[in-house]
Amino acid sequence: MALAGPGDRGSELVVRARVGPGGELRWLPEPAVAAAGCRHRVAARVVLAAGAGLMWREELVGGRHGEPAGSLASRLDLELAGRPLYRSELGLGPGHPGWDGPAGTAGARAAGSVVVVRPAWAEGGPPPAAVVAGGLGAVLPLAGPGAVVAAVGPGAASLRAALAEGLAALV
Repeated sequence: MALAGPGDRGSELVVRARVGPGGELRWLPEPAVAAAGCRHRVAARVVLAAGAGLMWREELVGGRHGEPAGSLASRLDLELAGRPLYRSELGLGPGHPGWDGPAGTAGARAAGSVVVVRPAWAEGGPPPAAVVAGGLGAVLPLAGPGAVVAAVGPGAASLRAALAEGLAALV
């Protein structure tokens, strides 16, 4: 939970990870909730060696029940075998004009994604197909051995359910 701090200062979480050949990283934190008045930023950079796997979940919720959203921005830079595989940034709350409009979350208070990288997809296994997940999300293949499940929802529970439905489509 990101809470408002004293003055104009915001908070930041920085994650840097490297995964070697044959290794796998599963980053599955609970949702980041942007409480009213907060200014929080998450910046993650993940470097995967050839043959490494990844499951990276990110869930952002704008505000606690009955309160307006605080400002929360999250960025993920993912590199595989020395090349960019995925770059994403999402902002929620008043520090990000239009976040809840049609080009953002379309009024949903929660948004998130799960990035999956499977070495088997690079070795001739079947790549994921693009599918719609329950009207709240989609599964999108990457230009490499991976896919992104992206979804929105009115709250954390519906977001998690939409992401789970998209992940089930990958299996």
